[in-house]
Amino acid sequence: MAAIGISCGVTVALLTVFSYLSKPIGLDLGLSQTETALALTLHLGMLIVALPAAGLLADRFGARPIIMVSSLLFATCLVAISLVDTKAGLYASFAMAGLVGGGASPITYARVIVHRFTRRRGLALGVALAGTGLGGIFLPMILQPVVIAQGWRSAVLLLALFVAAAGVLGGLLASEDQNRPADELGHGHLLREAASTRVFWQMTFAFALLGLALAAVTAHLTALWEGLSLDPKQVPQFQAIVGSATIAGRLIGGAAMDRWPAHWVGSIAAAIGAAGMLILASGASSPMGIALVGTAFGLCLGTESDVVSYLSSHYFGLKNFARIYATQGSFFMIGLALGPIAGAQALDNLSTATMLLLVATLLVLSAIILLFLGKPPPVEFAPEGIPR
Repeated sequence: MAAIGISCGVTVALLTVFSYLSKPIGLDLGLSQTETALALTLHLGMLIVALPAAGLLADRFGARPIIMVSSLLFATCLVAISLVDTKAGLYASFAMAGLVGGGASPITYARVIVHRFTRRRGLALGVALAGTGLGGIFLPMILQPVVIAQGWRSAVLLLALFVAAAGVLGGLLASEDQNRPADELGHGHLLREAASTRVFWQMTFAFALLGLALAAVTAHLTALWEGLSLDPKQVPQFQAIVGSATIAGRLIGGAAMDRWPAHWVGSIAAAIGAAGMLILASGASSPMGIALVGTAFGLCLGTESDVVSYLSSHYFGLKNFARIYATQGSFFMIGLALGPIAGAQALDNLSTATMLLLVATLLVLSAIILLFLGKPPPVEFAPEGIPR
């Protein structure tokens, strides 16, 4: 249920389908590609504020009420998006969706998971966070035909229904036993203590670069396909490959982090994503080449989200997990927020191949930073058996 909730959560829903919405929205409202992309940037930018707030509330009140209330508010904002007829209204509704939707994010679901699992925490997080891959597969397949047949407004209304249903079900089934106050769940760093360490800032910078690179590609798949002279109708199939590989990356990456240093796993995944972008930039347009690129990008996308949550818990403990994870996640969201507008600017002013080379460079830099994080501290246990 965490995977289903995340698949329609605030960090997945609009980002996954925006590539299909941007052109019809721009035509309907008379906006350029860059002006339309700014709406998604505002949406993701608001999450920079919303995620730490959601983490604070989840640590204080538990995950269940935050998931349910935030999901319903997010769905309400999607309904508002479907009704807008001005640029200002579009920007305001996208921004508000990000601001109120922070609780419908992996932050709150991951809080439940890390408090339940210790030995197989990586795999458990991988299963839950595979929801981003589920969203990447099913949301485009369902919503793109609706956009074509009935228009973008109907597609956004249907998305709102999915968000509300997934959030309510996910919240209802979140174990109440795991929603105890954070102080009852062992020891670890406070947020201010974590933020005083070198490792914390290395991680946040690496995550910001990852978010920038991944969003620049995800938000403009249709434009990338056109720039590479490929058939735009192949985009949903490519996204299905990416979504499947994302799920595989979640599970494989999560299981790998239970056996090997998590920062090594994250570094390798970022390097695989960079290799995929280089293959695409080289002009590999055969079905096999496209499948290889989609697999590489999906493995990178899937593993990196596992790495963010796993490293947050493993380096800094559980006492302030939601707040620490949310703060680091907000830096990832800074990258995601800048990604669509940066990608649009690159596509407007550079060749598609050059834009993909820049994305590959960002992924390589992130891989290098993660590689030199250093060995995580060993997990200690309190007398009552709760991991510190």
